[in-house]
Parts: sequence; structure tokens; C-alpha cells
Amino acid sequence: MNKKKYKFRTATKDDRDKVQHLFIHSIANEKNIFNPDMVSPAFVDDFVNKIIEQGNMIIVEDATENVELIGEVHYYNTATTKEEKHLKELVFFSRPESDNEEETAIVEWLYGEIERKHSDVFSVNLSTPVSKPSSVALFMKKGINIEGNYHGRLSKINGKRKLMLPLKWINPSFN
Repeated sequence: MNKKKYKFRTATKDDRDKVQHLFIHSIANEKNIFNPDMVSPAFVDDFVNKIIEQGNMIIVEDATENVELIGEVHYYNTATTKEEKHLKELVFFSRPESDNEEETAIVEWLYGEIERKHSDVFSVNLSTPVSKPSSVALFMKKGINIEGNYHGRLSKINGKRKLMLPLKWINPSFN
């Protein structure tokens, strides 16, 4: 298997069209909407523009600058004083057309990258397409939690369809 190289960065206004496209298709796939045109363009436009302007949109792209994942940064104030830090959580949307091997590789890369270089991130959420139980076993072995009751739904998949699984991971390097 030829491993892809990825990079993690903050989105800019120049990324808007790529981000909107992936966001629409990811939402359509996750909500089982067969026609992505049914996802409200006005909602997507407002949401993406706002998050990019705030500097809270993260992109993971490959070496050819194809956007593989987009993520939104969420901050939670648990402080009782202004000097205390906020909790930082990343919520990612995945490319629904990824194949199982590629999706497993990018999830492994993402969590490794965050653990090594982003100790300010408390947790990561990612909905990812999965078609093989072996991917779930690998995620669980890495300490990634699969949210919800997926066992019955995954056992009905024949390898041709994909199930969107919500993954949650607490960063062990969080300080």
C-alpha cells in the first residue's frame, strides 16, 4: 500500500468552494440524502463563510491539495476566571467516497498528528464511512470510541455499502 502524505491547516477564503463541496456531500451522505442538491445552499454558504472568517475551520489535505477532511474547532469555557484555558474540540466531516483502506489510513494519521502536535486539543469527533468490521476493530485498538449502537447496522453491510460511524477520541497528550 502506498501511503499518502497529509497536512493539517486552517482554512482560508480561497478554500471556500472546496470546503462547501465536501460539507454538502458529507451531510448528504450522513443523513442518507440521495441528492446532495437537497442540502440547503444558503445554510452551507452562511455556515462555511462564518467558520472560515472566525478562523475555526481546519482542513486536512493530501500532497496534491485535495481536501480529505474538513473540521470545525469548538471551544468550551470551563473556566471560573478569565486566565484559565478553554477546552478545544475538533469536529471533522469526512469524504464519503473514500475507500475503506484510505479512510482507515487518514483516521490513523489524523489522530497521530493531533496527539504529537496539538496538545491543546482535548477531543476529536469524526464521522467516517466504514464498510468492514476490521476497520472498527482497528479504531477500537487505537483507543477510538465508536459512538452509538453500530453493531447491528454494521453486521448488515455486505462490503459494498458504507455506514457512517461517529468516532470520538480523547487526546492522551492534552495538557
